[in-house]
Amino acid sequence: MNRYSQWIKLDKFRRHQFLKSELKKKILKSIIKNTKISNFIRYYAFYNYTLCNRSSSVTQIRNRCVVYGRKWMIIQKTRTSRFVFRKDAYQGNLPGLRRDSW
Repeated sequence: MNRYSQWIKLDKFRRHQFLKSELKKKILKSIIKNTKISNFIRYYAFYNYTLCNRSSSVTQIRNRCVVYGRKWMIIQKTRTSRFVFRKDAYQGNLPGLRRDSW
């Protein structure tokens, strides 16, 4: 297994962890911010919030190219790197795009 497939696999794992714990974290965060609830319940919610996985955080998710697994210069609409985007644009695989010339 090369490193690109390892990165993609790790990124998929982090996205899965985020989706799995997203609702729980939002509920706990709303309890923590609610000042009308007793301090004991808020503290207990904060304690449970800190026990959540670090990899389940949205900041751990990284945009990666679906073809090469690169993390730099990703075009958001196509989720590909600039190299794949350029190759597809030259081949005419992306509708509405053509090479600019003047």
